[in-house]
Parts: sequence; structure tokens; C-alpha cells
Amino acid sequence: MPHRIAVLLAALLPSLAVAHDPLPRHDWCSLGRPVVVAELSPTPDELGQSVELYCSDSGRNCGEFDDYTKVLHLLQDVCDSYENSAVGPGDFGDVIPLPEQPAEFTRDDHHQHYRTSLGVRAVCVRCDRLRALPAPIPAPAR
Repeated sequence: MPHRIAVLLAALLPSLAVAHDPLPRHDWCSLGRPVVVAELSPTPDELGQSVELYCSDSGRNCGEFDDYTKVLHLLQDVCDSYENSAVGPGDFGDVIPLPEQPAEFTRDDHHQHYRTSLGVRAVCVRCDRLRALPAPIPAPAR
């Protein structure tokens, strides 16, 4: 699994010329280690129902968005639940969705050709520290 993500990130990092870079910045997690924390592969029916529920939530209006944008927002919200903002500065603890399939979702013309009926396969990737922080030393007993 880590090898697959390393290959995926290596392929994505130079792709700044595409319509939407899946990384928030070209150097995202450059000081850390990307770790898959969830694999998402709902069926097309499950995805359609999830998008419908997501968009009907009070305060959200998805009416002006195409299927690609709705699903991308849904994936980001799901992945955000794996975020750990207490791990330190920078990207550590941040989680991003990396869609893998179908091809219609990852191509440059995804706004025109992607439909929720095609489903989606994605992973949530968190930026973890390269090594664990040392355990705190307990204060001496008085």
C-alpha cells in the first residue's frame, strides 16, 4: 500500500499543468510521509445516495455544481474526518482525497464527462511525521 501511494504521489507531483492538481500545493507533505488512512469505493448507487444526502444538508447548496464537484466535496469531507490537527505545524495531520478511478474522474475533461453513476474509487491520505515524536519524560516524583 505505501508503495502504491508513493508511486501515485510521484506521478501527481509533476502534474501542475492539469486542470486540477489533487495536491493542495506542489510540496504538500514534502517533510512528512503520506499514509493511506482510508480506501473509499462506494457503489454508484451508494455514491448517488450519499451525494444527495450531502447536498440536502442544511446550509449546503450543490445545485450549481456538476457531479465531479459534488463528489470531490463529499470525498474531502469524508477524508477530513481522519485529520489530526494536533500533530504539529505544516502539513502534519492534514488529509486529502486522492481519486484513483474511474478515468472520467481523473481526466482533464472530468467536468463534462464524469457522472456519479460511474462510481468513484479514492483514498484518503494523511501527512504523518517521518518518525514518531519522543515520548514525554514524566516529572520526577516529589
